[in-house]
Amino acid sequence: MPIQCNEALSNSCPRVCPEGEKAFVSTADMSPRECVVNMDASCPANYLCRFNMQRNKYFCCASVSGRTCPIGKFLHRDSFSLIPTRCTMGRAEQCPDGYTCQNYLPNSAQGFCCTNSSVCPDDAEFVVDEQSQLPRACTMGSFVSCPHGYACRYIYQEYSKNIINRKPLGH
Repeated sequence: MPIQCNEALSNSCPRVCPEGEKAFVSTADMSPRECVVNMDASCPANYLCRFNMQRNKYFCCASVSGRTCPIGKFLHRDSFSLIPTRCTMGRAEQCPDGYTCQNYLPNSAQGFCCTNSSVCPDDAEFVVDEQSQLPRACTMGSFVSCPHGYACRYIYQEYSKNIINRKPLGH
């Protein structure tokens, strides 16, 4: 016998988003927001339009942890609105130089523009500056440099020499 779900309940089953993701819930009727794939304003900033096979519909879903890019990669944001740059996997020229369309989930149709290379060596966690929303640079040997638990490290990338980044201590 198939599982019966009460569509009127906000947490009705089956889930509309993949494992590890949450649906954007409309405050008007507490239902998950449906979307149109590849339409810019269809979902809020950090959400992607995901297909749900059980319901044969698309829903706005985001990572429960807040992740948008694979570990170690940095998210591109519009320089004026600071909204994350969404993209369609496999399509060329959607992201600025130094970024490609990526996702933290495998087999995803949509993603975000994330850096080609990892920000820190070994895909280590990095600090994002609150004002600029960019990875925070540091100066080796400086007294006021990294927050507690982070260390300043050099890294070399194709597009720049000696960019300084952070790595959590113990990694």
